Amino acid sequence: MLVLLDTNFLMAIFQLGLDVFEELRRLMDEPYTVAIVDKTISELEMLAQGNQKQALPARMALRLIKERRIEILPTKEGHTDDLLVSLARAEDAYVATNDKGLKQRLRRVIFIRQKRYLQKKG
Repeated sequence: MLVLLDTNFLMAIFQLGLDVFEELRRLMDEPYTVAIVDKTISELEMLAQGNQKQALPARMALRLIKERRIEILPTKEGHTDDLLVSLARAEDAYVATNDKGLKQRLRRVIFIRQKRYLQKKG
C-alpha cells in the first residue's frame, strides 16, 4: 500500500510534535510505503526560504525527507493537489493530508485527529 504525504501534513509533524511514523505503524493493517510527489519538495523549498512561522517546519520536513529516505515520485506538470488525487486513484493509495478540500476529493485519506493521532478513511 502506498501512503503519499502532502506538504501541510509533513509540516504538521513538526508543528504538533507528532511521531507520524509510529502512528502509521499503528494505523496501517498491511505493509506500506511512504512517498511524496516531486512538487512537494518545490513547495517546501519555497516555504523554507521565507521568515514566517512556516519556514522552520518546512526546513525540518525537507531534512526528514532526506534522513528517512522517503521516496520521491516524479510527476508531470500540474497543481500538487491534482497530482496527488490522480496518483492516489491510479495506485489506490492513501494520501496523508489535513487539507479539507483535498480530503473531500479523495477516497482514501489519512489525517491528524486532535493534534495527537492519525485516523484513516477509506
